This record gives sequence, structure tokens and C-alpha cells, in this order.
Amino acid sequence: MVSRFHLDYSKWDNQFNLEKLKELEANEKGRYYYNSVHVKSPVLSSNRFLFFKTITEETRDNFHSYYDKVTGKILSFDIYKIEAENDLVFTTVLASHGDYFIGYVSAEALIYLKEEREKKGIAMKPEISNMINSLYTDDNDVIVLFKFKPIQ
Repeated sequence: MVSRFHLDYSKWDNQFNLEKLKELEANEKGRYYYNSVHVKSPVLSSNRFLFFKTITEETRDNFHSYYDKVTGKILSFDIYKIEAENDLVFTTVLASHGDYFIGYVSAEALIYLKEEREKKGIAMKPEISNMINSLYTDDNDVIVLFKFKPIQ
């Protein structure tokens, strides 16, 4: 067995306010967060990124994680706490090919994303906006191909 990547969670930086997480962890009535993190399979690989889910030992919370093979940085987020300016509203990533990951998102989530972005004055590409305008909340899920910019 050859180890190709080493994920160092001791300096785990993500979009969460770590001080706020410590405060929540200390609050017995609040939500507990992680003391340790485990990677769940499958791990998917694009040309530049690894995608995997992590789970916390204490609460069994799932986080999506993207590891930049070039910079060695990790972007992790709880899919239920994403803000609308972030396009990552899909909950399932199925595969990868070249630079792209392939996933799916519900029509309802895409409609919600567009509405929230419009409220905040954030424009979408016209072709994406037009596609979402043609959806109904009870339509089938939409297959999405996406890639990431390098994590700085």
C-alpha cells in the first residue's frame, strides 16, 4: 500500500468560526461539534481535488470536504449550513471525470438558491438562470457538473 495523500486535520481551517464552535461545544443545551474527524468512503478524485465526506465522532455530523492536491488545503462545510451565495447546494456527489465532479441537486434547491442570490443582488450566469426559471419545485433532480477554483 502506498500513501499518496496525508490530510492534516490538526490545522483544519474551514469556513466555520472556530471560536463559535468552541462556545457551542461548551453549551450543554447547544449542539456538540467534533473532537475527532473520520473520512467516509468513497473518496472521489478529480485532476486537482479529492472529494470525501467526513463525520464527527461525537455527533455523527456529516461534512463535505474538498482537498486541494496542489496547495494541500481542505475546504469542509456542513451541507445544511451553507449560505445562498455559495453554489454548493447539492447533497450528492456521484462521480468525477477529469477536472469535474458530477452530482445532483433537487429542482426545489436550485429555485431556492436563485431566489436567495437575487435577494442579495448576486447574479447568476444567464444560461443557468434561464434553466432554473424553467423548473418546477416537483421536477426531477438536476445532474450538475462542477469544478473548484484552487483553495488559497
